[in-house]
Amino acid sequence: MINKISLRFLLPTFVFVAFVLMALLSSNITQQNLFKEIENNHLQQVQDTVHILQGTVQRFLMHDDLIGVRETISAISAEPDLTKLVVVDQHGKIIASNDYADLDEPWTILGLNANTIASVQHLDKTVVITDYANQYMEAYAPTCNGNAAFLQMIPSAFECGFLYYKTDLSYHQKQAETQIAQLTRYNLIAAGFLFSIIWFFSIQIIQRPMMKITQAMRDFAIGNKASRTTITGSNELAALAEQTNQLLEQLQHDEENLSKSEKRLRSIIDNVNVMMIATDTHGIIQTFNQCAEQRLGYQASHLIGVETPLLWHDRNEVIEQTQRLNKQYGLSLEPGMQTFFTPTRLGKNQPFEWTFITAEGDRFPVKLMVLTLTDIHDDIIGYVGLAEDLTEHKANEAWHLQHEQSLLEFSSRMEQKNVIIQAALEQAEAANVTKSRFLATMSHEIRTPMNGVLGMAEALSQTPLNAKQQEYISVISSSGKTLLTIINDILDYSKMEAGKLEMDPHSFHLPTMIKEICQLLQFNLNNKPIQLISRIDDEVPPHLIGDSMRIRQVLLNLIGNAIKFTERGHILIHISGKVECTNHESFCHLRIEIEDTGIGLSREQQKNLFEAFSQADISTTRKFGGTGLGLSISKQLIELMHGTIGVRSTLGEGSLFWFKLFLPIDLQEHHPESQVQKHLPLELSPLKGKLLLVDDDPLNVMVAEALLGDQDGLEISVAHHGLEAIKMWEEHGYDLILMDCQMPVMDGLTASIKLRKKESQMEGMPHIPIIALTANAQQSDRADCLNAGMDDFLAKPFQQEDILTIIRKWLKQA
Repeated sequence: MINKISLRFLLPTFVFVAFVLMALLSSNITQQNLFKEIENNHLQQVQDTVHILQGTVQRFLMHDDLIGVRETISAISAEPDLTKLVVVDQHGKIIASNDYADLDEPWTILGLNANTIASVQHLDKTVVITDYANQYMEAYAPTCNGNAAFLQMIPSAFECGFLYYKTDLSYHQKQAETQIAQLTRYNLIAAGFLFSIIWFFSIQIIQRPMMKITQAMRDFAIGNKASRTTITGSNELAALAEQTNQLLEQLQHDEENLSKSEKRLRSIIDNVNVMMIATDTHGIIQTFNQCAEQRLGYQASHLIGVETPLLWHDRNEVIEQTQRLNKQYGLSLEPGMQTFFTPTRLGKNQPFEWTFITAEGDRFPVKLMVLTLTDIHDDIIGYVGLAEDLTEHKANEAWHLQHEQSLLEFSSRMEQKNVIIQAALEQAEAANVTKSRFLATMSHEIRTPMNGVLGMAEALSQTPLNAKQQEYISVISSSGKTLLTIINDILDYSKMEAGKLEMDPHSFHLPTMIKEICQLLQFNLNNKPIQLISRIDDEVPPHLIGDSMRIRQVLLNLIGNAIKFTERGHILIHISGKVECTNHESFCHLRIEIEDTGIGLSREQQKNLFEAFSQADISTTRKFGGTGLGLSISKQLIELMHGTIGVRSTLGEGSLFWFKLFLPIDLQEHHPESQVQKHLPLELSPLKGKLLLVDDDPLNVMVAEALLGDQDGLEISVAHHGLEAIKMWEEHGYDLILMDCQMPVMDGLTASIKLRKKESQMEGMPHIPIIALTANAQQSDRADCLNAGMDDFLAKPFQQEDILTIIRKWLKQA
């Protein structure tokens, strides 16, 4: 009955109440708006009326027509909301009033605001004051016989009269309340009418279909799964009925799936290889899977709802565990199911080992973990125990214990081997360091006599010699240079093998570098009928950033090989490139090809061509010489610069060696210092200055003096160690110092550091250039010299052209 009443009356009643509230709200809003409108209208009306009266009264007063003023006041006194209308002359006497009661009386008897009247008289303005609390509105306006400019000349506050107008606001408020009451009645009548219509349609359209839908859902709930409802039409209720039917079908489908899921879950529980026993909060068994039945020997039907898991537990183990829990957590538990449940409730649901006893009395170890079962409100509704049989695990554990000693012994042996291997690695590292030191020492020791051989050979070649002697000197010089190339190759290969060769990227001018290489190698052609050609495509940018020294080394190697293995024809150096631009940088895909018309290579010879100590065959080594390191070093240098290198060759027809580099483009285009000057005849730039040569080796001193002997403008002094050099510099002063590095008493690096320190302490002392002349020719040696305060670096052995060029450079700067 309650449901029927709610279905029949709830919606219409709700709508009716809503309309009533809306009507009342509308009346309230209308009342506020109406009051505001009346207020604004009345204010405007008062201002207009006062303005008209002010003008009319002033015109009468200008003609001293008091009768006209009083008739005007009398005519407007009929207004229903007017309570007081008074005109006061310039002497402060009332000359006209709506009730004639105050004529010829002073205006002060009216109790008006004197300050407001004074403001009105002197500023020629109308003031309107509204008092909602007392329900009146009053206005003050000046009435003078002149204009506004005249007012400023009035000496007394009463030489200009005023008009006072007062109205009753309650009259207008009553009118508004009457209109609002009438509007409220109309709204309530409309609400009642709409309520009747909605009442009728709700019964026909909403309530009856809703009752059908409710009945269908009630039937479904009590077990009639085929219950459905039918509502014809295309409105929302028909769609609701359709959705309800779909919902009931989905519920039916879900119940069927739930039943299937329960069966699958039961199948999983029964077939899982773990004993699963679920209980309620009191420990009474609710679930006992097949694994538990098979392992413990009990039937689930005999246990569920009757027994607890204490049935197959060892009583003494339960007592011991209870005592541990009481001691650990300060509890007072009695041996029982709470012994299993308490750790889980405390969040300590870790597995424990227990002993289970079967129905036949057999005992076996298990690992038991107890978990809580909760409802949707996280309230505990039971517990589930997962027990894993440890019988096989214990057997395996015993087997592992038996083999543990063997593993420990094996581990000990491996540790001993690791110690041996580590010692071998340290020994190999020490050997590698020793090798590097040996190579550096040997390089220094070989370069020192080589400096003597090549230097004296060059000095001797500049003396008067016959053709045979000149040929002998040429052989000595060529052999020395070949030996020096071999030394450099071995040092480079050693540094690459140790991973200590570093790149030095910088800006360089590619066309200048190619031109200098061609000029240098032109003398290696040995009068062969070979044309050395270089061609650079227009697309190749001239200014690039890379290690120009290493690129030069690769080019010298590849072009030198081409000259070595070519008897006639040409050698073409072709450089092409493709520019690639990114957001911030531009790069060039550079490809350099060296094509020759030499002896060429077979396919078999090309396989190991870039391997260390490899040449085409033994006959090639015998005929042309070389270490076989040049191409290997070139390959590693190109790869260190993230490039690639290769060869195309046909036996008997020639070869084409190529390499590719990906280099940044120097957009600032800083032109490197021109090196053309060193190829000019030495006579064009005579040298002048005082030089200090610091070297402990008499042979090196002799070589330097011999190479510089024809320079009449140079005055050369000799010091044999760094300490002597500093003393001579302090006593005599020099324009330039040529400093060896390895010397007794004080080496060149230490001497340079001390000299720079003294130089900084001596005010006004000019900077003296120091050039390192050393057989330590590695890049790190150059860095050490510059860090010690030296200005430049020249490796031994050097030629006359090299030392004259570097001296000319620093004497010019000094």
